[in-house]
Amino acid sequence: MHYGLNRKAALKLTYNFAKSNKIKYPKAWDVGETATKDWLRGFYTRNPNISLRKPEATSFSRSTSFNKNNVDKFYQHLKHIFQEKQIRPEDIWNIDETELTSVHKPKRVLTEKGSKQVGQMTSGERGSLVTMCCSINAIGQTIPPFYIFPRVNFREIMLKGGPTGCKGAAHPSGWMTSEIFLIFFKHFLEYAKPSKERHILVIFDNHDSHIQIDLINLARENNVILLTLPPHSSHKLQPLDVSVCGPLKNYFNSAAESMMLRNPGKPIQIYDIPGLSKGALEKAFTPSNIVSGFKRTGIYPFNENTFTDENFFAAFVTDRNLPEDQTKASSSTLEKVSPPDLPDGPLTSTLITPEKILPFPKAAPRLKSGGRKHGKSRIITQTPEKNEIEVEQLSRKRKKENHNSSDLEFTTNEDRDSETVNIDDKTYNEGDYILVKLKVEGKKESFVHYIGNVISAHPTEASCLKVKYSRSNYWEIKRAKAL
Repeated sequence: MHYGLNRKAALKLTYNFAKSNKIKYPKAWDVGETATKDWLRGFYTRNPNISLRKPEATSFSRSTSFNKNNVDKFYQHLKHIFQEKQIRPEDIWNIDETELTSVHKPKRVLTEKGSKQVGQMTSGERGSLVTMCCSINAIGQTIPPFYIFPRVNFREIMLKGGPTGCKGAAHPSGWMTSEIFLIFFKHFLEYAKPSKERHILVIFDNHDSHIQIDLINLARENNVILLTLPPHSSHKLQPLDVSVCGPLKNYFNSAAESMMLRNPGKPIQIYDIPGLSKGALEKAFTPSNIVSGFKRTGIYPFNENTFTDENFFAAFVTDRNLPEDQTKASSSTLEKVSPPDLPDGPLTSTLITPEKILPFPKAAPRLKSGGRKHGKSRIITQTPEKNEIEVEQLSRKRKKENHNSSDLEFTTNEDRDSETVNIDDKTYNEGDYILVKLKVEGKKESFVHYIGNVISAHPTEASCLKVKYSRSNYWEIKRAKAL
């Protein structure tokens, strides 16, 4: 459930268990109201299958989003696609991005015992990030990777030494964007080669750069079905994350460390990353690793029962996104956990179990609120989903435009070159040039000035002039307010 007990908490629970059940224990335990390390050593001896391990940090989103309801929806979509299109294993693809940095993670080195500080040379404290987009299919094949460099302009020389057939692009952040993913997808289509007789299935996460209308239209035109994973579940359901990216990072770190040892005093640059990743890709992206990833996730061979109730225990803490009947079932599941078998004796009849002393973690129901719309697994190339995404993105675009504009005290002409501006009591004639001061709406008070040519004095409205701007910028004018 990702709420494991550390050594101190386990000793405290042991003391409370013994005292609650009136089991004889050393009097020394009463001093600190906890069991001692001697008991813990004996516990390890009696239970060799239990050890003290360092847990992997698991985010709250991953723990709560990977639940039976979300996973079942994903498998339902997958089953529907397999039944309707008869997709072959070589046409089941998984696409994902991973980051490679110029500062590698050093491996352990031999050193004298008791040394308090052991260092290993790296290129810097914080490295530059290069994103690599990868593609694999269910029979163990892969497509040449696609690199995104943290630069404004891309040059082919950046790919020197990289895998054969690889391509790249540039963005100041080094991250994947909607525009770059569209370029990558065209690169992907060159190798996947879908056709009317041969539909292919692409599975990826629901990152914003993947959910875009232009990509959906391109996929539909080329007979590609796009299926998104449930949110925050790629660590369990994405073949690349399950069996490939881990070994890739290890081999890349080894290659980077070897380069540092061969070239002392020379730091690793972002242009070295394609060459370093080439060998790592050959070792990590093996057919056996790739096929294993698809099998362990239940995608191919298709197995909708890959995950058991134990895999969803972390989600039971909050029961998020579960129907009401499943919520009740999950709660009862936790309460029915049986204690281990104990020797016959008087304490079994009135046993107070550890679950009663330290109940399972359970969060209160969440308050319903507006907020951000939660993601879900969906076939985004289907017409209803496509239309919904199109409406969402159009609405988001309009909100952004409205946020950058404000109501004006002047009206806009159809050609957007002339406005009616409030003025003082001075007299102006047609053909005069005036300087119009506009206040920009925003957090800080600022002004812009436009030179305007008077084209109408509006005799019926003494306080107004119709002005044509010699330098008109509609969006800047819409963001300003006439004084």
